[in-house]
Amino acid sequence: MAAGQFGDLTAGARAAVPFIQSGVARGLSGNRIIAELKAAGTSARRSDVLTIARTLRGERSAGLRVANIRRDFRPDPSRIPVRKKTRRQANFTYRVEVEGINRWGEKEVRRFGMGEDRLNTRGWLDDRAEDIAKEWKGESEMTEFKVKIIGVWQRGGPVVLGP
Repeated sequence: MAAGQFGDLTAGARAAVPFIQSGVARGLSGNRIIAELKAAGTSARRSDVLTIARTLRGERSAGLRVANIRRDFRPDPSRIPVRKKTRRQANFTYRVEVEGINRWGEKEVRRFGMGEDRLNTRGWLDDRAEDIAKEWKGESEMTEFKVKIIGVWQRGGPVVLGP
């Protein structure tokens, strides 16, 4: 959900958006969501709650194309399963800077990050960074390059080597 999507709402309605999202995901009607909001002690205007719920369900974006379709045949975005996180985060992130001269004789600087599960030696990091830089050498036609490790961070932990 975009941050500016509900920008014209009252503060109470904006605070209730996560609660309304969970109600829509559970398939609750707008009236039921309002009843649960009142039971939880949160207040929001009925029109705001219904606008948010309709927007989250996608009915507003479907517009007139869906207006004449029976309600039980309408697509319901809340039934789409939540995407599972497929990309695993590495324990250590290495920030690398490659500085080189391109085919026009101009200085070119590129930065990239590498993720690894273990803390590696400086020599291993330099070799790995040079391998990636050599791949770039073919793309950008760098004639010379210099690789520099500019930072190492541990996930959930302190900075091992900062810039």
